[in-house]
Amino acid sequence: MKKLLLILLCLPIIGFSQNHLTPLLFQLIDSKDSRTLLENQGWHTSSINKQEDEYGMSFNEFKLSKYINLSEGNSARFYFTIKEYSSYSNIVSLKLDYKDFYNQFKQIIVSSGYNMINQDVEHNTIETRYKKNPLQITFKEELNKHYQITLFNTLDKQKRYNSIRNKKTKEQHIDSDGKIWRLDNNEKEQLYTLLNNYHQLFVNNQLHAVSSNYTSKLERFHGMYNIDKDIAMKDHKDYLKSYKVIKSEIDKKTLNIFKKTMTKVEVEAEVMKHKKTTHYYVEYILDYEIIRLKDNKKMKFVLEMFILINDESKLYSLYTNILSRE
Repeated sequence: MKKLLLILLCLPIIGFSQNHLTPLLFQLIDSKDSRTLLENQGWHTSSINKQEDEYGMSFNEFKLSKYINLSEGNSARFYFTIKEYSSYSNIVSLKLDYKDFYNQFKQIIVSSGYNMINQDVEHNTIETRYKKNPLQITFKEELNKHYQITLFNTLDKQKRYNSIRNKKTKEQHIDSDGKIWRLDNNEKEQLYTLLNNYHQLFVNNQLHAVSSNYTSKLERFHGMYNIDKDIAMKDHKDYLKSYKVIKSEIDKKTLNIFKKTMTKVEVEAEVMKHKKTTHYYVEYILDYEIIRLKDNKKMKFVLEMFILINDESKLYSLYTNILSRE
Protein backbone atom coordinates (compact mmCIF):
# COMPACT_ATOMS: atom_id res chain seq x y z
CA MET A 1 0.00 0.00 0.00
CA LYS A 2 2.89 2.39 0.68
CA LYS A 3 4.10 2.00 -2.91
CA LEU A 4 0.62 2.80 -4.20
CA LEU A 5 0.32 5.94 -2.08
CA LEU A 6 3.68 7.21 -3.29
CA ILE A 7 2.63 6.61 -6.91
CA LEU A 8 -0.71 8.37 -6.52
CA LEU A 9 0.87 11.38 -4.83
CA CYS A 10 2.94 11.89 -7.98
CA LEU A 11 -0.13 12.09 -10.25
CA PRO A 12 -1.89 15.35 -11.14
CA ILE A 13 -5.39 15.71 -9.74
CA ILE A 14 -7.01 15.49 -13.20
CA GLY A 15 -6.23 11.80 -13.17
CA PHE A 16 -9.10 11.12 -10.77
CA SER A 17 -11.90 12.34 -13.01
CA GLN A 18 -11.70 9.54 -15.58
CA ASN A 19 -14.13 6.94 -14.23
CA HIS A 20 -11.57 6.05 -11.52
CA LEU A 21 -9.52 4.14 -14.11
CA THR A 22 -6.35 6.15 -13.55
CA PRO A 23 -5.89 5.32 -9.84
CA LEU A 24 -7.19 1.80 -10.49
CA LEU A 25 -4.40 1.10 -13.00
CA PHE A 26 -1.79 1.86 -10.35
CA GLN A 27 -3.67 0.14 -7.54
CA LEU A 28 -3.72 -3.14 -9.48
CA ILE A 29 0.10 -3.26 -9.64
CA ASP A 30 0.34 -4.02 -5.92
CA SER A 31 -2.97 -5.83 -5.42
CA LYS A 32 -2.73 -9.44 -4.24
CA ASP A 33 -6.39 -10.11 -5.08
CA SER A 34 -6.86 -8.17 -8.29
CA ARG A 35 -9.76 -10.27 -9.53
CA THR A 36 -11.88 -9.61 -6.41
CA LEU A 37 -10.94 -5.93 -6.50
CA LEU A 38 -12.19 -5.59 -10.07
CA GLU A 39 -15.28 -7.80 -9.69
CA ASN A 40 -16.38 -5.68 -6.73
CA GLN A 41 -16.38 -2.75 -9.15
CA GLY A 42 -18.51 -4.55 -11.73
CA TRP A 43 -15.83 -6.09 -13.95
CA HIS A 44 -16.62 -9.49 -15.50
CA THR A 45 -14.01 -12.27 -15.45
CA SER A 46 -13.70 -13.94 -18.87
CA SER A 47 -10.73 -16.25 -18.23
CA ILE A 48 -8.39 -17.56 -15.52
CA ASN A 49 -5.11 -19.31 -16.34
CA LYS A 50 -1.85 -20.32 -14.72
CA GLN A 51 1.09 -19.22 -16.87
CA GLU A 52 4.89 -18.95 -16.84
CA ASP A 53 6.87 -15.86 -17.77
CA GLU A 54 10.08 -15.69 -19.82
CA TYR A 55 12.08 -16.65 -16.73
CA GLY A 56 10.00 -19.75 -15.99
CA MET A 57 8.28 -18.14 -13.01
CA SER A 58 4.58 -18.93 -12.46
CA PHE A 59 1.82 -16.34 -12.26
CA ASN A 60 -1.97 -16.32 -12.39
CA GLU A 61 -3.45 -14.52 -15.39
CA PHE A 62 -6.91 -12.96 -15.11
CA LYS A 63 -8.79 -11.36 -18.01
CA LEU A 64 -11.73 -9.11 -17.20
CA SER A 65 -13.92 -6.64 -19.08
CA LYS A 66 -16.51 -3.95 -18.40
CA TYR A 67 -18.66 -1.42 -20.25
CA ILE A 68 -17.84 2.05 -18.95
CA ASN A 69 -19.98 5.15 -19.45
CA LEU A 70 -17.94 7.92 -21.04
CA SER A 71 -18.28 11.66 -20.56
CA GLU A 72 -20.03 12.15 -23.93
CA GLY A 73 -22.84 9.81 -22.92
CA ASN A 74 -21.43 6.92 -24.92
CA SER A 75 -20.06 3.70 -23.50
CA ALA A 76 -17.16 1.46 -24.48
CA ARG A 77 -15.83 -1.91 -23.36
CA PHE A 78 -12.50 -1.91 -21.57
CA TYR A 79 -10.37 -5.06 -21.05
CA PHE A 80 -7.94 -5.78 -18.22
CA THR A 81 -5.27 -8.50 -18.26
CA ILE A 82 -3.61 -8.97 -14.88
CA LYS A 83 -0.50 -11.12 -14.46
CA GLU A 84 -0.55 -11.69 -10.71
CA TYR A 85 2.57 -13.01 -8.93
CA SER A 86 2.50 -14.43 -5.41
CA SER A 87 5.68 -12.70 -4.17
CA TYR A 88 6.13 -9.86 -6.64
CA SER A 89 4.10 -6.98 -8.04
CA ASN A 90 1.70 -7.56 -10.93
CA ILE A 91 1.91 -6.70 -14.62
CA VAL A 92 -1.22 -4.76 -15.60
CA SER A 93 -2.53 -4.25 -19.15
CA LEU A 94 -5.59 -2.26 -20.17
CA LYS A 95 -6.89 -2.70 -23.73
CA LEU A 96 -9.51 -0.37 -25.24
CA ASP A 97 -10.73 1.20 -28.45
CA TYR A 98 -11.44 4.60 -26.89
CA LYS A 99 -8.57 6.86 -27.97
CA ASP A 100 -9.49 9.85 -25.81
CA PHE A 101 -8.78 8.05 -22.53
CA TYR A 102 -5.58 6.59 -24.02
CA ASN A 103 -4.34 10.08 -24.96
CA GLN A 104 -5.46 11.62 -21.67
CA PHE A 105 -3.67 8.98 -19.62
CA LYS A 106 -0.51 9.41 -21.70
CA GLN A 107 -0.64 13.15 -21.03
CA ILE A 108 -0.95 12.48 -17.29
CA ILE A 109 2.15 10.28 -17.43
CA VAL A 110 4.18 12.88 -19.34
CA SER A 111 3.02 15.60 -16.91
CA SER A 112 4.03 13.42 -13.94
CA GLY A 113 7.70 13.36 -14.89
CA TYR A 114 7.92 10.06 -16.76
CA ASN A 115 10.63 10.05 -19.43
CA MET A 116 10.21 8.44 -22.84
CA ILE A 117 12.90 5.75 -23.16
CA ASN A 118 12.02 4.12 -26.47
CA GLN A 119 9.60 4.23 -29.41
CA ASP A 120 9.12 1.58 -32.11
CA VAL A 121 7.06 2.16 -35.25
CA GLU A 122 6.29 -0.72 -37.60
CA HIS A 123 3.38 -2.39 -39.41
CA ASN A 124 0.78 0.24 -38.43
CA THR A 125 1.80 -0.08 -34.79
CA ILE A 126 3.39 2.52 -32.51
CA GLU A 127 4.83 1.34 -29.20
CA THR A 128 6.17 3.97 -26.80
CA ARG A 129 7.78 3.29 -23.41
CA TYR A 130 7.98 5.70 -20.49
CA LYS A 131 9.89 5.17 -17.25
CA LYS A 132 9.99 6.74 -13.82
CA ASN A 133 11.58 4.43 -11.27
CA PRO A 134 10.37 1.97 -10.30
CA LEU A 135 7.61 1.91 -12.95
CA GLN A 136 7.65 1.44 -16.71
CA ILE A 137 4.53 2.20 -18.76
CA THR A 138 4.13 1.08 -22.37
CA PHE A 139 1.60 2.66 -24.75
CA LYS A 140 0.81 0.51 -27.79
CA GLU A 141 -1.38 1.84 -30.59
CA GLU A 142 -2.54 -0.38 -33.45
CA LEU A 143 -3.80 1.93 -36.18
CA ASN A 144 -7.62 2.11 -36.35
CA LYS A 145 -7.92 -1.01 -34.17
CA HIS A 146 -7.22 -0.67 -30.47
CA TYR A 147 -4.97 0.82 -27.81
CA GLN A 148 -3.14 -0.86 -24.94
CA ILE A 149 -1.51 0.47 -21.76
CA THR A 150 0.83 -1.82 -19.80
CA LEU A 151 2.35 -1.03 -16.39
CA PHE A 152 4.93 -2.97 -14.38
CA ASN A 153 7.55 -2.49 -11.68
CA THR A 154 11.03 -2.72 -13.24
CA LEU A 155 12.73 -3.48 -9.91
CA ASP A 156 10.40 -6.41 -9.29
CA LYS A 157 11.06 -7.71 -12.80
CA GLN A 158 14.79 -7.69 -12.05
CA LYS A 159 14.17 -9.46 -8.72
CA ARG A 160 12.14 -12.16 -10.50
CA TYR A 161 14.96 -12.68 -12.97
CA ASN A 162 17.63 -12.84 -10.25
CA SER A 163 15.53 -15.29 -8.23
CA ILE A 164 15.02 -17.75 -11.06
CA ARG A 165 18.63 -17.38 -12.22
CA ASN A 166 19.94 -18.30 -8.76
CA LYS A 167 17.75 -21.40 -8.73
CA LYS A 168 19.01 -22.51 -12.14
CA THR A 169 22.71 -22.00 -11.34
CA LYS A 170 23.40 -25.43 -9.85
CA GLU A 171 26.37 -27.74 -9.71
CA GLN A 172 25.76 -28.75 -13.30
CA HIS A 173 24.17 -27.57 -16.52
CA ILE A 174 22.37 -29.98 -18.83
CA ASP A 175 22.00 -28.81 -22.42
CA SER A 176 19.31 -29.77 -24.93
CA ASP A 177 21.28 -32.88 -25.99
CA GLY A 178 21.50 -34.16 -22.42
CA LYS A 179 25.20 -33.29 -22.08
CA ILE A 180 26.22 -32.53 -18.50
CA TRP A 181 28.53 -29.57 -17.83
CA ARG A 182 29.95 -29.26 -14.31
CA LEU A 183 30.11 -25.81 -12.71
CA ASP A 184 33.78 -24.83 -12.43
CA ASN A 185 34.83 -21.19 -12.24
CA ASN A 186 38.57 -21.88 -11.96
CA GLU A 187 39.11 -20.55 -15.48
CA LYS A 188 36.94 -17.48 -14.91
CA GLU A 189 39.72 -14.89 -15.33
CA GLN A 190 41.06 -16.53 -18.48
CA LEU A 191 37.65 -16.82 -20.15
CA TYR A 192 36.59 -13.37 -18.96
CA THR A 193 39.63 -11.90 -20.73
CA LEU A 194 38.91 -13.94 -23.86
CA LEU A 195 35.26 -12.86 -24.03
CA ASN A 196 35.92 -9.25 -23.07
CA ASN A 197 38.48 -8.97 -25.88
CA TYR A 198 35.92 -10.49 -28.26
CA HIS A 199 33.26 -7.90 -27.35
CA GLN A 200 35.71 -4.98 -27.59
CA LEU A 201 36.46 -5.89 -31.21
CA PHE A 202 32.92 -4.72 -32.05
CA VAL A 203 33.26 -1.54 -29.99
CA ASN A 204 36.53 -0.72 -31.76
CA ASN A 205 35.09 -1.67 -35.16
CA GLN A 206 37.76 -4.35 -35.68
CA LEU A 207 35.46 -6.74 -37.47
CA HIS A 208 38.35 -8.19 -39.49
CA ALA A 209 39.66 -9.77 -36.26
CA VAL A 210 36.35 -11.28 -35.09
CA SER A 211 36.50 -14.24 -37.47
CA SER A 212 39.54 -15.73 -35.73
CA ASN A 213 37.44 -16.16 -32.56
CA TYR A 214 35.13 -18.70 -34.24
CA THR A 215 35.49 -22.32 -35.22
CA SER A 216 35.09 -22.96 -38.96
CA LYS A 217 31.53 -24.21 -38.38
CA LEU A 218 29.16 -22.97 -35.65
CA GLU A 219 26.67 -25.26 -33.95
CA ARG A 220 24.51 -22.21 -33.28
CA PHE A 221 24.64 -18.52 -34.12
CA HIS A 222 21.60 -16.85 -32.54
CA GLY A 223 18.71 -18.20 -34.67
CA MET A 224 20.88 -20.15 -37.12
CA TYR A 225 22.25 -23.67 -36.68
CA ASN A 226 25.20 -25.59 -38.17
CA ILE A 227 26.50 -22.76 -40.31
CA ASP A 228 29.91 -21.82 -41.69
CA LYS A 229 31.48 -18.91 -39.85
CA ASP A 230 31.42 -16.92 -43.11
CA ILE A 231 27.64 -16.69 -42.70
CA ALA A 232 28.08 -15.36 -39.17
CA MET A 233 30.59 -12.79 -40.38
CA LYS A 234 28.22 -11.62 -43.10
CA ASP A 235 25.54 -11.18 -40.44
CA HIS A 236 27.95 -9.05 -38.37
CA LYS A 237 28.86 -6.91 -41.37
CA ASP A 238 25.22 -6.31 -42.32
CA TYR A 239 24.43 -5.37 -38.71
CA LEU A 240 27.26 -2.84 -38.48
CA LYS A 241 26.06 -1.12 -41.64
CA SER A 242 23.10 0.12 -39.61
CA TYR A 243 24.41 0.28 -36.03
CA LYS A 244 27.55 1.38 -34.21
CA VAL A 245 28.44 -0.45 -30.99
CA ILE A 246 29.51 2.01 -28.27
CA LYS A 247 29.48 -0.29 -25.22
CA SER A 248 29.67 -4.05 -24.71
CA GLU A 249 30.55 -4.71 -21.07
CA ILE A 250 30.40 -8.03 -19.20
CA ASP A 251 28.86 -7.98 -15.72
CA LYS A 252 31.62 -10.07 -14.19
CA LYS A 253 29.67 -11.10 -11.08
CA THR A 254 27.13 -12.89 -13.30
CA LEU A 255 29.80 -14.90 -15.15
CA ASN A 256 29.37 -18.65 -14.67
CA ILE A 257 31.67 -21.25 -16.25
CA PHE A 258 30.56 -24.85 -16.80
CA LYS A 259 33.06 -27.36 -18.18
CA LYS A 260 32.91 -30.81 -19.69
CA THR A 261 35.60 -33.29 -20.61
CA MET A 262 34.95 -34.57 -24.12
CA THR A 263 36.53 -37.33 -26.20
CA LYS A 264 38.02 -36.26 -29.51
CA VAL A 265 38.75 -39.06 -32.00
CA GLU A 266 41.84 -38.55 -34.15
CA VAL A 267 43.52 -40.76 -36.75
CA GLU A 268 47.29 -40.66 -36.97
CA ALA A 269 49.24 -43.04 -39.23
CA GLU A 270 46.10 -45.16 -39.61
CA VAL A 271 45.90 -45.53 -35.84
CA MET A 272 42.77 -44.27 -34.11
CA LYS A 273 43.45 -42.29 -30.96
CA HIS A 274 41.09 -40.89 -28.36
CA LYS A 275 42.12 -37.51 -27.01
CA LYS A 276 40.48 -35.89 -23.99
CA THR A 277 39.57 -32.23 -24.44
CA THR A 278 37.82 -29.67 -22.24
CA HIS A 279 34.95 -27.55 -23.53
CA TYR A 280 33.24 -24.68 -21.74
CA TYR A 281 29.65 -23.47 -21.48
CA VAL A 282 29.63 -19.81 -20.39
CA GLU A 283 26.72 -17.59 -19.32
CA TYR A 284 26.78 -13.94 -18.26
CA ILE A 285 24.98 -10.60 -18.43
CA LEU A 286 26.14 -8.02 -20.96
CA ASP A 287 25.47 -4.26 -20.80
CA TYR A 288 25.18 -3.27 -24.43
CA GLU A 289 24.70 0.12 -26.11
CA ILE A 290 24.42 0.99 -29.79
CA ILE A 291 23.69 3.98 -32.00
CA ARG A 292 21.39 3.63 -35.02
CA LEU A 293 23.30 5.34 -37.80
CA LYS A 294 20.35 6.63 -39.84
CA ASP A 295 19.15 8.94 -37.05
CA ASN A 296 21.89 8.76 -34.36
CA LYS A 297 19.41 7.24 -31.92
CA LYS A 298 21.06 5.63 -28.89
CA MET A 299 19.67 2.35 -27.54
CA LYS A 300 20.62 0.47 -24.37
CA PHE A 301 20.15 -3.26 -23.77
CA VAL A 302 20.72 -5.76 -21.00
CA LEU A 303 21.57 -9.06 -22.67
CA GLU A 304 21.92 -12.59 -21.35
CA MET A 305 24.70 -14.42 -23.20
CA PHE A 306 25.10 -18.20 -23.65
CA ILE A 307 28.35 -19.29 -25.30
CA LEU A 308 30.15 -22.60 -25.97
CA ILE A 309 33.97 -22.54 -26.28
CA ASN A 310 36.17 -25.43 -27.39
CA ASP A 311 39.60 -26.53 -26.13
CA GLU A 312 41.31 -24.15 -28.58
CA SER A 313 39.50 -21.13 -27.08
CA LYS A 314 37.25 -20.80 -30.14
CA LEU A 315 33.54 -19.96 -29.95
CA TYR A 316 31.37 -22.57 -31.62
CA SER A 317 27.94 -21.59 -30.31
CA LEU A 318 26.45 -18.30 -29.12
CA TYR A 319 22.95 -17.15 -28.30
CA THR A 320 21.58 -13.91 -26.88
CA ASN A 321 18.44 -13.27 -24.85
CA ILE A 322 17.26 -9.65 -24.47
CA LEU A 323 16.34 -8.95 -20.84
CA SER A 324 15.56 -5.25 -21.21
CA ARG A 325 16.00 -2.32 -23.55
CA GLU A 326 15.71 1.44 -23.39
